Amino acid sequence: MVVKIKPLLKSAEAEKEMDNLKVEFLKLKEVFAKSETWRKELEENMVSLLQENYDLQLHVQAILIEERATLDEIIAKLTKEKKALQEAHQQTLDDLQSEEDKVNTLTKAKAKLEQQADDLERVP
Repeated sequence: MVVKIKPLLKSAEAEKEMDNLKVEFLKLKEVFAKSETWRKELEENMVSLLQENYDLQLHVQAILIEERATLDEIIAKLTKEKKALQEAHQQTLDDLQSEEDKVNTLTKAKAKLEQQADDLERVP
């Protein structure tokens, strides 16, 4: 009788172990399905974030290009104004020098004329 019961016990234990393995398999299958769903959501989120990041980089680059162009225009305008002011300044300096030369010439002529007038007054 022990010989007949022992295989039945082994069979019952194997069946119980098989049931436990099936339950564990179903749990693992469910966990795997959830993790796959989560992984797919994360991948979709990552793709979305990468696209958003790329779009923002393009936007920033476009703004920087526009700002650079604006600044280049301002620099060109200021450079032109600076050159015009430098030329006007130089012309003013040249005019001033010319006027000073005239004043010096007239001062010398005045002094000469005054000397001649003094000389004429002294002549009897």
